[in-house]
Amino acid sequence: MLLAGWSIAFGFSTPSLLAFGTLTDLATAAMIAALGSRVGRAGAGRGAAWLYLIWPSALFSAPLAQKESLCALLVVIIATAWVWSDLPGWKRVSVIGVAAGLLALTQPGEAPLAGLFGLVLAGRLGLVRLLRTGVPAAAIACLVLLPWWVRNWLTFGAFVPLTTSSGVGLWIGNNPGATGNWMAPPASLRGLPELEYSRQAGLIAREWITAHPVAFVRLTLAKLARSCGVADFGLVRLAAMRPAVSAWIAALLLPLSQGAHLVMLGGAAVAARLRADRALETVLLLVAACGLQIAVFGVWFEFAERHREFATPFLLLLLCLGLDRAQRGRSSPVAPRSSRASIDHRPLPTMNT
Repeated sequence: MLLAGWSIAFGFSTPSLLAFGTLTDLATAAMIAALGSRVGRAGAGRGAAWLYLIWPSALFSAPLAQKESLCALLVVIIATAWVWSDLPGWKRVSVIGVAAGLLALTQPGEAPLAGLFGLVLAGRLGLVRLLRTGVPAAAIACLVLLPWWVRNWLTFGAFVPLTTSSGVGLWIGNNPGATGNWMAPPASLRGLPELEYSRQAGLIAREWITAHPVAFVRLTLAKLARSCGVADFGLVRLAAMRPAVSAWIAALLLPLSQGAHLVMLGGAAVAARLRADRALETVLLLVAACGLQIAVFGVWFEFAERHREFATPFLLLLLCLGLDRAQRGRSSPVAPRSSRASIDHRPLPTMNT
């Protein structure tokens, strides 16, 4: 709806879409900076925000008519609301509920993230606060989804909570030629009503999984490694645009895209091994929620690079927190090692708590 409204107002062209994508990325960067401030590391948040704006995956996707930039914005909004300790309760509930509902409408497969963020933070929030936030936020999300449910009932005569494409997505991710990227479903299904089309596609996928369990496991692991470890699909799409970016330009940009992705993964991994402070621990929990989302709800279906882009803001923030933590460690004064003769044996002064 946003893309349609934008295109009606400003035209459906590459410059128009580039402007739309850039505005969305700017909003996401602002929320990354806010998240850094909320966890107590404003400088790291600003650094991650600037990195996000120049990160290849965001830059190469900006001129495309896709939803991933909006998904990233909504996901960071939800995470920020969960960790914003001094945000009034009703505001937290409203922000999480509305953003979760919009995320479910934008990318249904990522809808569980709103709850996963709360679950990984449960140790800090406490069970009572988790329930007081999560239950009313879920109710608000349902209100946001209500017009969609009514529309689906009027269209299909059935309750469709999120999407009719789950069966198709399962088939795209599980068939003899699957790679994780989109592919056209079987021609034999063409012409079927939408719900039956999805049901039949899902049935074919489940039959293949049952008949080839070893191939299913191997394919799932390959999708996970390929989609999380490689960063070239943005360049592939740019090369397919009209007017197209020359293939040789895309090839020259591949080291930049892949190198940046590996730096982000490696830097985040190093940061995760540092002696954690509260900020690092919080962002690590958010990254863990992203990992759970991929492992539990993502990798079994169609799972391409774009389906893990929602984790990029958190990995960049973790990277910058690690750099900030290392810098703080280097700048901290080190007390000289005392000799036995210089030890002061006087009793320590007492301190009031």
